[in-house]
This record gives sequence, C-alpha cells and structure tokens, in this order.
Amino acid sequence: MCGLYGFLVPAPALESAQPTLARAESALAHRGPDDRGWLISRGAGPTGRCLGLAHTRLAILDTSVAGRQPMTSADGRYAIVLNGEIYNHLELRGPLEADGVVFHGTSDTETALHLLVREGLSAVERFVGMFALAFWDRDSERLLLVRDRLGKKPLYIHERGDSVAFASEVRTLLATGWAPRTLDPLGLARWLERGSTRDPLTLLPGVRQLPPGTALWLTPAGRHEQRYWDLDPRGETPIDWRERLVELLESAVGLRLIADRPLGVFLSGGVDSAAVAAIAARQATRGLDTFTLTFDEADWDEGARAQQLATRLGVRHHAAHLSAREALALVDDALAAQDLPSHDGFNTWFVARAARAHGLVVALAGTGGDELFSGYDHFRRYPWMLELGRWGRLLPRSARRRLRAGLAPGVPARLGKSLALFGTEGEPALTYDLIREMFSSIQRDALAPRSRGLSTPSSQALAEMDPALALTSCELRQYLVDTQLRDIDTMSMAHGFEVRAPLLDHRLVELMARVPTAQKNPRDRVNKRVLVQAAGLPVELFQVPKRGFVLPWEVWLRGPLAAWVKRHLAASNLEATGALDPAEAVRCLARFHRGPRWLSYSRVLALVALQAWCTRHRIEGVADP
Repeated sequence: MCGLYGFLVPAPALESAQPTLARAESALAHRGPDDRGWLISRGAGPTGRCLGLAHTRLAILDTSVAGRQPMTSADGRYAIVLNGEIYNHLELRGPLEADGVVFHGTSDTETALHLLVREGLSAVERFVGMFALAFWDRDSERLLLVRDRLGKKPLYIHERGDSVAFASEVRTLLATGWAPRTLDPLGLARWLERGSTRDPLTLLPGVRQLPPGTALWLTPAGRHEQRYWDLDPRGETPIDWRERLVELLESAVGLRLIADRPLGVFLSGGVDSAAVAAIAARQATRGLDTFTLTFDEADWDEGARAQQLATRLGVRHHAAHLSAREALALVDDALAAQDLPSHDGFNTWFVARAARAHGLVVALAGTGGDELFSGYDHFRRYPWMLELGRWGRLLPRSARRRLRAGLAPGVPARLGKSLALFGTEGEPALTYDLIREMFSSIQRDALAPRSRGLSTPSSQALAEMDPALALTSCELRQYLVDTQLRDIDTMSMAHGFEVRAPLLDHRLVELMARVPTAQKNPRDRVNKRVLVQAAGLPVELFQVPKRGFVLPWEVWLRGPLAAWVKRHLAASNLEATGALDPAEAVRCLARFHRGPRWLSYSRVLALVALQAWCTRHRIEGVADP
C-alpha cells in the first residue's frame, strides 16, 4: 500500500517537470509514511522521452530497504512503482528462482518487476491482489500503466499534448500543477447522479481514472488501451459452486493474512465481516484482533453484537467509542482526507484512525459482500421494480420522460423515486440508475445550471442478462468501484492504513457473479445464508434484520452537526467556488430538515463534501461545456 506519481514528457520538458517529483512526494506522504524515493530515466529509443517516478511507501511486506521504490532491474533498463499488494507473489516467485532469477528482498514488487520483464502484460493476469502500477522499459520507451481487475487501487491520468502525468490521487495532480482548478461540467453532472465521481470521469477536465481491469500502453508509436480482464456473469452456474465457494473463501482470506506488520479484522455485527473474521480466526497462528466503532445512538450501535460474535470466535476484540461531540471535532479532518468528494467513506476514516492508534496497520474487511451475495434490500425489490417499469409503457412517452426526470423538488424524495420507476420502461440499466440515483435530473439541473442536460444514463447493456445477475454486475462495476472502493482506499490511506477485501478476490467474484440471487440469498430470515454457511457460522446467529455499518448521520446532521452543515453550505461559500447554485442548495437543506422522507441525510452530506472539496482546492467555477 503506497502512493505513486509519474510523468512521461519530451526531453525539453524535463527541466520544468522534475520539480514536481518533490511536490508529489509531499502530497502523497500520508499514503506512505515509511519511506519515499524518486527516479529520472531518459529514454534510449527514437524520441528520447523522459520518465519521472515518485513513490511513498507503507511497508507491509519486506519492511527493509530491499523493498524500496521506485525499483529497477539490475541493468537499469526496467523500472516499476506499485501501489497495493500482490498476495500470491511467493507462489509466483518460486518458478523464477528455479529459473535462476536472483532476488534481493521478499517484497511483492520485486516479484512483479521480474515477471513483467519476462512476460509483459500477461504477467498481470496471474496476479491475485489489489494494485495499480507503472512499468517502464527505457530502451523501447514503453510505459505500461495497469489497474487491478475490480478497481480497488486508484490510478488517475492527465494527458496534455505529448506529456502525461499519473498518480494515486487527484489532489497530487493538483499539487504538481498538472490538473486545472475548474470543474468538468459533465463530471459534475454525473457526480450529482451518484454523490461520487463515476469512472472514468473525475470532477476535473482532462483528468480521468484508468478503468478497472485495464492496461494503458504509452509508446513512441502512440497510446493503446486494452482490457485484460472483464466480468462476464452470463456463463453457466458451476454445479459444484458451493464447494468451490468454501475453497475460495479459505484461500482468499489466507492470502490476505500475510503481512509483516500488525493485522486485524474490522468486525461489525453483520454477515460479511463475521464471515471474514471466522475464517481468519481459524487460520491466524498468533490469534486475531478485531475492531469496531460504537455510538451513543442505539439504533446505529452494533457494539454489543460485534462483541457477541467476537466472543464466539475467540478473538481479541477492541471497540472505539465515537460520540457526536468527537465526530464534530474531527469531521472536518475527515472531509480534508477526501481525494474526491463523496457522501460515503467517513466510517472507514474513523475506524481506520482508531485501529491505527491501537497499533494495527492492516485490517481485513467484509467489503463487497452485499454486492456479491445479493445482500441489499433492492436485490429483492428489483423484479417488481422492473415490472412496474414495464407497466409504465402504457403511459404516453412525454409522461414517461417527465416521470424519469423527477418530480418538482418540493415532492417527497421517496414518492418521486417510486413514480420515476414508471419512466424506466422496465429497462434494467435505467432501473439500476434510479436505485443508486442521488439527485434526479430536474434536481441536478437546478443545483448545477452549467451542467444542465449533460447527465447520461448507464451505457451498460443488460437486457440479455438474467435480471438478478444484471443487478450484481451493475453493483460490482459501478457503485462498488465509484463509491465504496475509492472511499475505502482514500480514507484508510489518510492514516497510512491498509484495508484488504477478501470477498472481492477476483476468483471469488468470477464464481459468485454467475450464481442467481435466489440461490445466494433465498427469501428467508437469514441474510446471505450461503455466505454464513460457507464460513462455518451457525445460521441462527444471523436471523436478525440487516444493518449496514453507517454512522448516525441522520441524528447528527439534524442536531449536533446542524451548524456545521449550515456553515459549509453558506451562500458566501457557494458563490466563491461556483460549483452549486446557492438558492437551490439552501432549498435542499430546508427539505432535509422537514424529515428523511423529504430528503435523506446522504444528499446533504454529499453537497457538504462537494463544497468543502471545492473550497479546499480553490476551485474556480465550472468550465464551459
């Protein structure tokens, strides 16, 4: 787990680009508190382009200097920087050593370097892990940028003429002067759709995220982008999928227990984290530490439930209490940790902060369980949502269009969403867009007039898929990547802390993405029964209503944090950045205070996050469409 930055520029531009390496190291220091380094390499090919690499390191595997990055081959021809972990690197290293390759340390980066030298991009297809990397061949002047299959690790790119810069965080591109300080109107429109940026767009013009499972080659002949992995849920469900599930869970958790720093598990009261903790507890040779947050607000507190599960598993459990007063004192620090604004991820910031203070550096989490095992309530509602949409085809086209765009902002939000179903015509992608919609089209146009009409529906073709598998595919490709994984990465790395997600091992995803919801999570009182059983847990422990790991925002934002919200959404702040229409933002806040049926806390929190981000980074309005 680290931070990386690099540039590839024509030789005459090296003098002006080189100082950005030091600025990048400072901007990425929180991601890699243990070490830092940089490299300049002049291409020996036809163009003589120059590469600069900077790296800050959170040392998890091989904490010695042998793991320092950027890392080069013995002859200096090849160089690599890597953010993340390749969990099966020891397995991959064996054949290389048998072939005579000499290793100087035990890091996964060194294994990746030698494999990429030998096999090129095909080496990445053998990696099990989370990673973003840059691999350079000085002699051929070929730069390879790669992001892991599911998008756990970020990699942002800005191409400008003959030059390109890339980094683990958008704010690094801002700090180094590569990114403009204006908002991309389309990026803003799509941000308002979900309350977080949507790959490959960001909020800044020209700054894009490399999509998951994708490689980008930059060579003297030009650029070439290719998918090396894609999720296809349309295949046959394996007959032995239950047995295979158990095997893969054991393997996925076991690989992620390998670390040279203190490691634990985030344990709430839910199925996903309990399953991970149960398997980890069986495999951990030195016992296991688990960690959770507790609250004064009983409706959100799962402390007693987590303690009950921990006692049953025989692990060392730790709880950190977070009061509303403490949240108020720290929430601006959490906002400042966001690389891109989001309504989500604050829970990760608080729990990672507490775990790091306790001495942990790595934690396994149950991230991805709801997406992969159909845990969200909308998996059960999805069939009748499609049916309602099909009934909408009886309405005139103009009526369907108006319903889909959303009703007047004064209408209760939940009613507006329900009626908008009739405007989807039962189309799976449009129905999913509505499920995850933050602000309706009419609300987006009111909040950001310069982005009016620029939002676009999902382009994913889902009609030929089984509806349940289509929903799983959307969750894995969109909400998980655009919101959950991005926020977990940013908010944990703000504390120099690594979060691992065994339920998102790509081998496990490939298996379970083909298993229909009815088999993964049948309609009974046990949420995600299949996962409970595969983890070897008693099903009677989970005959309770599902609860997510959510902070008590609904109470805090209407009470102790109300003044904090009002301060961030003050008209003077909104006018200074030009991102949102001040009058409409004030109207949103007024609807929120009428109650959750009128506007959910997540909408208000999203607007606060966006405004705070624009203020912090001195954003100067919205660029021309």
